[in-house]
Amino acid sequence: MTLSTALASIADAHKAIETEITALRRRITSTKQEIETIGRAPLPKEEALAKLDGVLAGFDGYAANVHALVSPTAKVGIDDLLLSRYPERTLLWAVALTMRDRLAESITEYLANKPAGLPHAAREAKLATLEASLLKLERDEEKLIEHAGAAGIEIMRRVDADPRAVLDIIES
Repeated sequence: MTLSTALASIADAHKAIETEITALRRRITSTKQEIETIGRAPLPKEEALAKLDGVLAGFDGYAANVHALVSPTAKVGIDDLLLSRYPERTLLWAVALTMRDRLAESITEYLANKPAGLPHAAREAKLATLEASLLKLERDEEKLIEHAGAAGIEIMRRVDADPRAVLDIIES
């Protein structure tokens, strides 16, 4: 083998490794973007409305003060309501209940222009799958960087590389 042939072979190997690293890094970037997109997607309408109802249900403990106002037998005035133990919460509960339909309408309008998000359980499962896939890609990248280094080809690591991949940490 001549020197020029050896140098050409080294150059070809370097180019092949760089091509493979570039492809892996594109897949890593794409997977990270997908994780972010799924993670930031709004809840489906049904879950968002259920969340609203859950928040409103949290105020049920303050309902007695409001119920006293509409009772035909109770002698309760606004002063009694305002002087209750938690007047701001009682008033917030009363206002929120009267606005529940408007709040639900606002949620519906907001979500109408957004891509549908995954339900919570499906979102968590998809994110877990993508995170595992991302870690595998990063481990593959690290193996390739080490293989290149052993062949005398220096490849810089990404600053955002997962330390578990770089340090070959196996979680149990």
